[in-house]
Order: sequence, then structure tokens, then C-alpha cells
Amino acid sequence: MYSEPPPFSEQPTPPALVISGQPPPPSELKQALNSFLKGFLYVMGLATGILLLFLAQ
Repeated sequence: MYSEPPPFSEQPTPPALVISGQPPPPSELKQALNSFLKGFLYVMGLATGILLLFLAQ
């Protein structure tokens, strides 16, 4: 049977973090935040572009 993948925001926790039970090192946290911001900005830019296309007509 086909099972639905979890929502995009619901990403599984890396096993290493579960085992150690400690917060990730600063560099890892920084990288995660960076990639999240890049994705967020990309989505916002996309939405803005679509909105401008609609308004321009």
C-alpha cells in the first residue's frame, strides 16, 4: 500500500542527535539555519514573483 510521506515541515530527527541527547554543535546549527533561510527566501521570492505576475496583468 502507498503511505503518504510526512509533511515537509516534519523532518525526522537525525539518529545521532537522538542517541546523544545533546544539542548539535554550533556549526551544524548554523548550517541548518542557513539552509532553512535559503529555502524560506526562495519560497518568498517565488511567491512574490507569482504575485507580481498576477498584478502586472
